Amino acid sequence: MLIYNNDMKKEALLISNDATFIFMISTIADQLELNLIKLENSADILNEINTKKPFLVFWDFGESLNVERLNEKFYKFIPEDCHLLLFSNAITGVNHFKNGRLHIFEKPFSPNEISQFLKNIMH
Repeated sequence: MLIYNNDMKKEALLISNDATFIFMISTIADQLELNLIKLENSADILNEINTKKPFLVFWDFGESLNVERLNEKFYKFIPEDCHLLLFSNAITGVNHFKNGRLHIFEKPFSPNEISQFLKNIMH
């Protein structure tokens, strides 16, 4: 059983190149007092997640949701206490990839819904 202190639950990564998405997630993170590190999408992003070991990752997949590829690498690169929140315009047929740590949200999304969801997993 993992035991978290409040500081561990405050570490979050934001992966996006979309200014609107960054603004919305940053606003939510500020309201929840998260320590948010912003990264651009890159080929080495899974290694970045594994190195930084955040509690939360907000990942803007945009139009190209390759969850099959991510699912292959999920357990190797994503720390076991990390919640990965994927946001995409194209999520049809990927709900079966959801598990207790991988959460998929369709864009556009409700900031209130995301905020409430985060409050639930952080407590």
